[in-house]
Amino acid sequence: MNARQSDIDTDTPIPTADKLQANEHTHFLLVFPYGVLADRIGRKKVLLLSVLGIVLCDTFKHLVTWQPDYFPLRAIWLAPLFRLLGGGDAVAATVVLAALADVYTEQDRTIVFARVASMATVCELFSPLIGSALMLKNSWIPVLLGFTVFLVGALVTLGLLPETLARKSHSEDALDARILLKPPSSFDLRTLGDRIVATLSVFQQSLVSLLAVKNVGLLLFGFLAATVGTVAAGFELQYVHKRFGWSYPYANSILSIRPSITLVVLLILVPLVSKILMERFKLSSTQKDLFLARVSAALLSAGTLLLSVSETSSLVILSFVIFALGNAFTTIGKSLLTTFGPPEMAGTLLSAMNLSASFGAVIAGPIIAVTFDWGLKQGGICVGAPLFIVTLLYVLTLSSVCVLRIPVESEDIDDDGDKDDEQDQQEAQVMLSTTT
Repeated sequence: MNARQSDIDTDTPIPTADKLQANEHTHFLLVFPYGVLADRIGRKKVLLLSVLGIVLCDTFKHLVTWQPDYFPLRAIWLAPLFRLLGGGDAVAATVVLAALADVYTEQDRTIVFARVASMATVCELFSPLIGSALMLKNSWIPVLLGFTVFLVGALVTLGLLPETLARKSHSEDALDARILLKPPSSFDLRTLGDRIVATLSVFQQSLVSLLAVKNVGLLLFGFLAATVGTVAAGFELQYVHKRFGWSYPYANSILSIRPSITLVVLLILVPLVSKILMERFKLSSTQKDLFLARVSAALLSAGTLLLSVSETSSLVILSFVIFALGNAFTTIGKSLLTTFGPPEMAGTLLSAMNLSASFGAVIAGPIIAVTFDWGLKQGGICVGAPLFIVTLLYVLTLSSVCVLRIPVESEDIDDDGDKDDEQDQQEAQVMLSTTT
């Protein structure tokens, strides 16, 4: 029995690490195609595919770990293959947000997105506590409970969620989704190879057309840079341990204040400030979102910079608070992104954001690892070298949202900058017409 247990303990980290890496690559490759597909065939159908893929993936993992005598633990490597069907969690989350964007107006969209994000934050706060308590009784209880909660929630959502794609009228002031999503002529060819090439061409045209719109390109770059910084949050635990000699339990207890502050920001501050900006300062919903995005990016930059130069524990804690106040950037940015394209392309826009964020997550690990290793060798303030890079990335994020220009109706265009933005969108639409 001990020999068997030793074999299991030795093998367990290997499939776990590879599984996480495979999941990341699956997410990276599939999120955008399924987002485009959601704008073609509807939100509900793609969500159904995603849920089915997630259920099959988790069921297979549970089966392998439940019967290790019949399945080698390395069989878990195959689990992400099930997520090829539907694209997994990232696609499901994108489709849900796209459906919400379909039914809520620009005035309410940011608040609704903030509420959805707050649910994830609540899970981040309480799931580890609940899971740890249940594992004391039986390690399978939290696993099966989590799977059951997801399955019930998914079934209820699929049962109650109507198809929202057809509810929105086509936009005349942005990219024509009907042109964008129209299959090219080669899609009628009967060979499988030609069909694959034609499908990839549709996805490529979708991405190129989005990047051709200046505002969308700037926001996607901002998401990429911000994601690299967010991934570095795991490094902060090691940083304060090495730099200030904090014990890991103490550092964890200090870092735990950030999700709590983020929850307050999402549930209270964002709705309150949104109301003040729109009612007292008469800002439009897009102007309000852009202002909040700029403030959030500035707080992320300031919090990271303060942490990198802090010499005392009090300044470190203050930097965590400032950083947490800016954690709504991604949520606000998603709402802002949906205003820069036609309503029927919400799935494409949000999936492009996830694609950008995924790429940022992939490159973040090596960047942080290399700079942290260099900083440890140098010692002193150089230990915070990754934080200086993260600060620079957040400054680039701030710069990207600061140069955004809000599109206006053609009859209200008064300056050359706005004319350029309108011309960019028109040129992008012409480009789509010629490529399809």
